[in-house]
Amino acid sequence: MQRHTEAVANAENQALPSALQGQTFPHLLNKRFGFTPFAHTPQQGASGANITVVIFEDLSCLSCTTTSQKITTDLAAFTSSNHTSATLQVLWVHSPSTRWQSSNLPAFYGKVAARQGKFWEYRTALLATPERTPESTFGVLTALGLEARTTRQLMLAEARRFYRELDGDTQQAKSLGVAGTPTVLINGIRVGPLGVPLELLPEVLNYVKNRWVAGLDEPLL
Repeated sequence: MQRHTEAVANAENQALPSALQGQTFPHLLNKRFGFTPFAHTPQQGASGANITVVIFEDLSCLSCTTTSQKITTDLAAFTSSNHTSATLQVLWVHSPSTRWQSSNLPAFYGKVAARQGKFWEYRTALLATPERTPESTFGVLTALGLEARTTRQLMLAEARRFYRELDGDTQQAKSLGVAGTPTVLINGIRVGPLGVPLELLPEVLNYVKNRWVAGLDEPLL
C-alpha cells in the first residue's frame, strides 16, 4: 500500500509542469468546479473528451479581445502539439464582464449564429473585428454567409428564448464564482480571476494531459 501511495505521489509530481510548482498552485489545481452544460451551450469537439475546457466570456468586452484571442491560440497550439490520444472538448458560456452591462447584443447574435451552426466561426470573426456596434456585429453574421432576411426573421421569432438562455448562462457563471472574464475551466480547474493566472493556461492544459497519460484519477468535483 505504501509503495502504491509513493508511486502515485511520484506520478503526480512528474505531471506538474515546473511553472505550476509553488505554494499557491497545488491548492488551485486541486480545487475543481463541476460544470454541467445546458442544451444550448455551444460545444466543439468530442463529447466525453479526456479534457474539457469551458470558456466564460463576454463578447461585448473590447478590452477582453486580446486575452480571448490568446485563449484560442493556446488551445490551437495544444491541439497541434498533443501527440497523445487525449481528446479535447471546448464549451462556451456567456458571462458579462461588468454588472451594469449596457448591451448583450454580440452575445445575442452569437445565439443567432449558433442556431444556424456558425457559433465558433462567429466568435472568431467577431474577435477580429475592432467594433461591437449593431451594424458591425450584424455584418459579421452576413459575412459568414448567413442570409440577412432569414437571420432577422430568426431574431424576431426567437428573441425571448435567446435572452432566457443568456440569463441562464449568466446565472450559471455566478453559481461557479466566475469573478471576471475571460475565465476558463480546464477539467474543473479555474484559470483566470481567483484561479491560476491565464498566462499559465498552456501549462494547466499540459498538467491535465500529463495526469491522464499517467493514468491518475482526477480529484472529485
